[in-house]
Amino acid sequence: MNLDGRISINISRTETVITLHDDSANVDIIKVTLNASQLSEALSGLMHVKCELEVKNLDKVGKVHEHSKFEFEIPDHLIVGKYSKAKELEAYANSLLKNGWKSDGNFNAQGSFFTEGGKDMARCIIRRYNEIN
Repeated sequence: MNLDGRISINISRTETVITLHDDSANVDIIKVTLNASQLSEALSGLMHVKCELEVKNLDKVGKVHEHSKFEFEIPDHLIVGKYSKAKELEAYANSLLKNGWKSDGNFNAQGSFFTEGGKDMARCIIRRYNEIN
């Protein structure tokens, strides 16, 4: 599989972090962490230097990331104080969505909550990952 991607290399005195990013899915997929000694060995041409690898988002690799705003009315049972039931609100939003869309669960942005026509409303970003055609 060939992907369009990006690489980031952050070097400090104590460690170097190399991150590989899949542009289509818009996710980081591999993070390599090297201490100063490991970086020196790798740059000197030593093969297969031991290092720490973090691999994530493999289920999204090679897919196309889509996102959109989603607005919905908040049911009365989820209104406590100033919308303190964030996990329940995310689950409720996901119950309204179809076709692979999922809420990002972030209701902390300015404008996440508003009133429209006398109804308490919420706004979030929804995302999905589709196969590349």
